[in-house]
Order: sequence, then structure tokens, then C-alpha cells
Amino acid sequence: MHKITTTLLFSLSALFMIGCSGPAVYTAPNAPVSQIANTPTLAQVDKAVKDSLIGRGWIPKKISPNAYIGTYKRRELRAKIQVNFNASTFNIQHISSENLDYDSSDETIHPTYNKWIERLEVDIQKRVDRNVKRDKRRASRLKRK
Repeated sequence: MHKITTTLLFSLSALFMIGCSGPAVYTAPNAPVSQIANTPTLAQVDKAVKDSLIGRGWIPKKISPNAYIGTYKRRELRAKIQVNFNASTFNIQHISSENLDYDSSDETIHPTYNKWIERLEVDIQKRVDRNVKRDKRRASRLKRK
């Protein structure tokens, strides 16, 4: 009986330890830039990415025509990401972080980081759609003149 109890306790401890590791790092891999719009221009996507980073409190730095580095600081939490994009998709890659329990061996991180990235992903898509709609309205007005 003692052997069964010991085995059961050991198994439960192992399960608890596995459950304590954070969730996998969310990367928004090849996310569509738009949920409703036809293919936007690269300029519309670029503006949406930059504005979304700023709107969510990230400091953007353009590193190429199709990429930004975003830096986020909130109290003692720090994160650095790279957003790569084209006219149809984008992805967000974790570069570094502090105080977010990042574990490179199993690619896990604190759930707060994933919330930040998921919200940024949605914001980019919404802003692309808004940019496309706005530009279509402007083009329509110019045609009428």
C-alpha cells in the first residue's frame, strides 16, 4: 500500500511540475493581414503594423521595408519582438524578454506576453481593414470630382 501511495504522490508531483511551465510562446505565424479586405498594399500594412505597435505601447523601430522591431516596457516587464510582413501575411517573433519567465529550451513564457501578442495581432488586422476602407473611400471621392 505504501508503494502505491508513494507512486501516486510522485506521479501527481510530476504532473503538477509539468503544469507549472508556462504556455508556448505565441508567434502569430503567417497570420492574414486582413480578415475582410481584398489584398491591401504594402504601405497600408506597414502603417497598420506601426500604428498598432504604438497603440499598444510598443516602441517601433523599422529595420527593413517589411519589418519592425518592437520594444515594450511595463513596470519590471520587458519584451522585444520582430514583426515581419508583406501584403498578405505577417508574423510576430519573440526576440527577448525580462521577467516573463521565458524558457528557451521548451519555448514557454508567461501568459501575459501571449495576451500582448494576441491583442497586437488583432489590432494589426483591424487597422489594415480600416486603412483599406479609408483609402477606398478617398479614391471614390476623387473619382466623383
